[in-house]
Amino acid sequence: MILLAGCAADSTRLLCSESLDHAASDPGWFQLAQQIRDARAHHEIVLVHGHKPGPVLPVSSVEKMFELAAHERLPVIRYDEMATATEGGLAFAIDDNAMDEWYALRPIFAHYGVHITFFVSRWDQQPPQAIDELLQLAADGHELEPHTVNHLEPLVYVKDHGLDAWLADEVDPSIDIMRQHGIEPSFFAYPFGERDAAMDRALLERVDAVRSSGHYCR
Repeated sequence: MILLAGCAADSTRLLCSESLDHAASDPGWFQLAQQIRDARAHHEIVLVHGHKPGPVLPVSSVEKMFELAAHERLPVIRYDEMATATEGGLAFAIDDNAMDEWYALRPIFAHYGVHITFFVSRWDQQPPQAIDELLQLAADGHELEPHTVNHLEPLVYVKDHGLDAWLADEVDPSIDIMRQHGIEPSFFAYPFGERDAAMDRALLERVDAVRSSGHYCR
């Protein structure tokens, strides 16, 4: 079973994740700690994600989460490891395109011995140094997956331009550019978590599973 902090998804192809953003001021740490304990006890997977490390996703929160998982002996895993995580796991992801800030977390990843998943948007708009950092993260053992080209609101874009246009403009190019760098995507994270059943059907012809969040999971 794949867990969203607080609710379970009905399908392993529709994944639900809870945001860790701004957790330093959030009293919900006890809830996450309990979910980690439950996941370890029941061999389940907890999905947590965040965005730009720093003011949005405090680095101290990332470390605290890794410490909680280590204390409970719950492995921190990539999305592509979920299917074989028979003892459960904490699947942690960071979204968008803050490559410099991601790269700066390498010592923390090394200290805790963890590898995570990065859902990348705006790949084609990054300077060469950022792409080098991204590919080094992949070489370190982290997973790279698509998160659209421009990180626009999917439901708004589809309403205004149609599903085919969203796929052609935002989804397929974000997959293709990864393939050009030798990476075969298996997962896709919806920007803002926005999704509907038609989007799911189209995406699941392209990847193994999609990830949403909040009330869009239901």
